[in-house]
Amino acid sequence: MTAALLPANPFRWSLRWATDVRTAADGTEQREALAVYPREAFSGSFYLPDASYATIRQMLSAGPAGLFELPLVHEVVASVNAITSTTITITATYAEWNTAGRRILVVGPSGNGYKTTISSVGGGGATLTVGDSPPGGESYPAGLTMIWPLENVLLEDGQQLGRWPVNAGRWSYSARQTTARAMAGTGASVTTFDGLPVLDRRPLGAEASERVRSGVTISDAGGAVAGSTLWDRSQHVRAGNGWRITGPADRQWWRAFLAGQRGQLGAFLFPTWRPDLTIDTQPSSGDSVIEVVEDYEALWWPSLAHRRLQFELTDGSVQYFAVDSATAGAITIDGTWPSAAAVAKVSFLETCRLESDVATIEYGPGWIGRVSLAAVVVQEA
Repeated sequence: MTAALLPANPFRWSLRWATDVRTAADGTEQREALAVYPREAFSGSFYLPDASYATIRQMLSAGPAGLFELPLVHEVVASVNAITSTTITITATYAEWNTAGRRILVVGPSGNGYKTTISSVGGGGATLTVGDSPPGGESYPAGLTMIWPLENVLLEDGQQLGRWPVNAGRWSYSARQTTARAMAGTGASVTTFDGLPVLDRRPLGAEASERVRSGVTISDAGGAVAGSTLWDRSQHVRAGNGWRITGPADRQWWRAFLAGQRGQLGAFLFPTWRPDLTIDTQPSSGDSVIEVVEDYEALWWPSLAHRRLQFELTDGSVQYFAVDSATAGAITIDGTWPSAAAVAKVSFLETCRLESDVATIEYGPGWIGRVSLAAVVVQEA
């Protein structure tokens, strides 16, 4: 039994896929996955009493390329039972790591703990049989005992150590997992529409920033300056201001969503949350034609990425519809309006992919996480 070495915030968890995206001159894309599972990287810090500080210094000096068992602070769960034997009971809904062979750290309310290995899992994933009983001299009561999954990592170059004149120090680390693992997003369900997943989580703060790529080349040969492009539609890149992770359910939703995208490989639907179209006449129950102020037919119908819409209603709910056809001031949806609820906002449900193969989740005070992503609007042709 020893004092548990637990990460302090801020803590960064990065997921890196490997894909190849080739863009043709007309803006269409061909995407290929080079790996099935993401590689995970971690960075953060530990606060160290003097005894632990000396141990970490010795470990980093003696084995610079050695393994380290990193507690995954963002995956912690509480023990449902008082631990007195090799049986540990947890709530399994969001515990994706509860598999035989996984190493775990058991920490009591005093901060002391012990490491052990899950030998079998039963009870629908809730009952863990481990290799070790708790050592004597410590209590591990129900609800106050925390179970931390451990991940084998390799420490990267440039580990930093600092010590204050108060018998304590800090180790700032960066590390990468040794084995790529599947991400199932246990306990989560991702909304789909038209066969594509929807990033239906409303981003934090103000409207997301956006930049526009047009494939334009500027020619200046000493005469008149000219611009040209072979693209038939511009490509929009939207940066989400951030989404908050306040608990295991949020974390698992993002695991499920990101696992489905596999970096830049997958396409998804991303509402702009902006008033992209203005309702001219509120639709009535059973309507299939929605009257709008803008000339949607001329401005947006040619774009295959803008033929789905999100309707935000005044009661706070949303409705998704694809556009079957359009005229200058009206759009025909692929169904009928379900109720007489008034429309508050009409936003494009854009077809997108992630701009990068890397997704980073950052945890701060209170272990509240934040996700920031950029998405590229793509044509489906």
